[in-house]
Amino acid sequence: IDRHHLYLPGHYAALALGYRLFGYSAFTSLLPNLLGYVLCAAATFLLAWRLSRSRAAAWLAALLWLGFPPLLLFSFSAMAELTLCCAAAVALCAFVYLPPRRRPLGGAVLLCLPFLFRDIAEYLFKYYSLPPDKNVGK
Repeated sequence: IDRHHLYLPGHYAALALGYRLFGYSAFTSLLPNLLGYVLCAAATFLLAWRLSRSRAAAWLAALLWLGFPPLLLFSFSAMAELTLCCAAAVALCAFVYLPPRRRPLGGAVLLCLPFLFRDIAEYLFKYYSLPPDKNVGK
């Protein structure tokens, strides 16, 4: 740890909780990412079901998430990528299921969740916060 990097506590807190509950082992180091992999698939299913109103589309979205090769690789590593994906997917899923009158405040609170896991979480939301005519890719 040095003064030029920002280490956020989300992934490390998940690791610490796993060590506390199950003891120290290599498998315990993988548990946050494995759990994040499954929770992301569940959140993807719920998001697709809510947005498309089709159970077949929801299952297809969840299966596509589960079968994507880089996600399989990251699920069996101790890096923080899938815990960040899980935090972002759960926050988005919770936002979509919030009642419309609760979304302004609830969305602001839920937006904080991915930032607990990685400092690069800003890239998840920077593109979506721009007006359509100010697309980042242009």
